[in-house]
Parts: sequence; structure tokens; C-alpha cells
Amino acid sequence: MTFLTKLAQSSRARDSIICIGLDPEPDLIPEVLGSGPQAALRFLRRVIRATSDYACAYKPNLAFYFKVPIEVSLRRILNGRISPKFHEAGMDLGLSDDASESFKLFQSKILEEYDQIAREFNLTVIDGTAPIQRQQQQIREIVRKELKNYRPMPYLQKKENVYVR
Repeated sequence: MTFLTKLAQSSRARDSIICIGLDPEPDLIPEVLGSGPQAALRFLRRVIRATSDYACAYKPNLAFYFKVPIEVSLRRILNGRISPKFHEAGMDLGLSDDASESFKLFQSKILEEYDQIAREFNLTVIDGTAPIQRQQQQIREIVRKELKNYRPMPYLQKKENVYVR
């Protein structure tokens, strides 16, 4: 049975299209559950139990940041056109009259924010300049490692069902 078939069955059984993202925010986990990874698991189990009658699927989250230097981004954009588009270059911010220069200034601000988000939320940073095959290999290795010891909770276990109730 395919994933989409399972999802459709789960959706019909609950008359629902709700998919719950399982992405706990450590600071928001009730203290009574403790702290660290075990507290997050306890919290997520409670979320699943509380929503299992309504949700047709659950989506565990891993966050990746494909980091690319500004010059590489600009080169990739200019590969298919003469200049960056007005808003992607930040021209509306009045940083420079030159679209390419404005792009560099604007994107440097965005990169600073993404770098901060990556640090704050512990995103996995992937070298976006690496060959696509290497990036794919890295993602697969990370996901494989994350799922290595995964065992569905008894109330989620079905013969061929891991993520869909």
C-alpha cells in the first residue's frame, strides 16, 4: 500500500485533512515533563494522544539550511537573466540604484538573519555550493541517523504504517 493510499484512508476514517507537525519548541515544553530530548518525546506523545481522533497524519520535522554565498546566489540568478528582479534585489529598500549591488546588500542582511536562525534553532547547515548529489547524500545520512532507532509508539503501530495513523 502506498503512502498516499494510507493517507487517503486515514483522512476518510477521521473525516479530516489535518496533519500535525511534530516540531517541539524546547522553551514551551511544560516543566513537569522535564527537559532535553526525553521531555520532547514525552511532549510529542501527549500531542499525538490528544489529537489522534482528529489528525490523519503526523509530520516529524528536521530543519535544514542550504547555505550559499551571495556571489554564488547572484551568479545562479544571472545565469538565466540579465539582472535580479526588483524585490529579490531589495530595490524597494533603496540600498543602491544598481540591481546587482542592491541584491548583494539586501541578501547579506537576509543571510545574517538565516545564520542567526540556524544558530538559535539548531538547524542543520548544508553547503549549498556542493554538488547536488553530495547534498542529497548528506540529507539521506542525517535522516537515516535520525530514524535509526525509531520505533512507533504502540498506539501508532500498524504493519506497514510509520507516519500515518
